[in-house]
Amino acid sequence: MSLVTDVGTYLESASTALTIATSSAAGNLYLLPFPKNASDSAVCLVEFSAGLPVTAMTSSLGSPVAERRGLQLMVREARDGYQTAETLAQTIYELLDRIGEVTMAASTTRYLDIEATSMPFYLGVDDNERHRFVCSFTVLKERSA
Repeated sequence: MSLVTDVGTYLESASTALTIATSSAAGNLYLLPFPKNASDSAVCLVEFSAGLPVTAMTSSLGSPVAERRGLQLMVREARDGYQTAETLAQTIYELLDRIGEVTMAASTTRYLDIEATSMPFYLGVDDNERHRFVCSFTVLKERSA
């Protein structure tokens, strides 16, 4: 499974405030940038590049043993929901930061660590005056076969 699917499923099981949105089910957690029809109260996870893989001295010189991935979290909330957005961003930050070695229930991928590269911070309002908080993470995961 993909990084955002694994982390999204983990967050959904760890927090009563999050439900993964699908094409057939309403929810507030999107595993991609926000679609146009997303509600004002929503969270999205987006994967990005976070550098070169981790290599090790094995039978073939410099073989990659782990992948570095980036993960960005964005929480948004309607005009009167600044505190709600801030609290949810902080909760997700605490659920993910320095999680340590874990195999997430949604897959067999072993994650070696997830580490925040920033605390959640206020990004301002979007064009529809929704408050936005963001936070980024570096994810170290066992190399896919």
